[in-house]
Amino acid sequence: QWDVIVLAHCVWYFKTRDELSNLFRHLKARLLPRGKVCIAEYALHATEKAAWPHVLAALAQGTLQALRSDESSENIQVPLSPQQIKQLAHDGGWDLDRETTLVPEEGLLDGSWETGSVASKDFLKELEQAVPREDWKSHAMLEAMRASVLSAVEATGGVKKTRTMDVWTGVF
Repeated sequence: QWDVIVLAHCVWYFKTRDELSNLFRHLKARLLPRGKVCIAEYALHATEKAAWPHVLAALAQGTLQALRSDESSENIQVPLSPQQIKQLAHDGGWDLDRETTLVPEEGLLDGSWETGSVASKDFLKELEQAVPREDWKSHAMLEAMRASVLSAVEATGGVKKTRTMDVWTGVF
């Protein structure tokens, strides 16, 4: 048994929200009576204007993963919001003690990596391979999401100037 369990930037890797829900239930048995679960995950919010492309890119990547008919090993599977994470924790028997949002320093590169992935032509290739062409609404939506990312990147001065979105932390 442990006093503290830390989930640091891993929630979005889960392929379904049920995986996180089951984890919250399972952790109850693994922690000491006054034990804590500490979570750090991206907030889907950007205090800095240059981080908005990262928010948009994460949503585009999550949408593509949701529409896939095959398995994927992409980092972003289900980009849950802090509110969704808090609700799943609550449903699993956890009460939120405290939370805060942090603005990452400029040197954290996750924002430019994720944004560059959506901005690349590889994103369009993956879309073609992962989502049947007959699903034209999904194609149109994802192409529009990518266009939104490209516009936001242009407004911030390029992928290399893209910052990383805010980080939400919660202690349960």
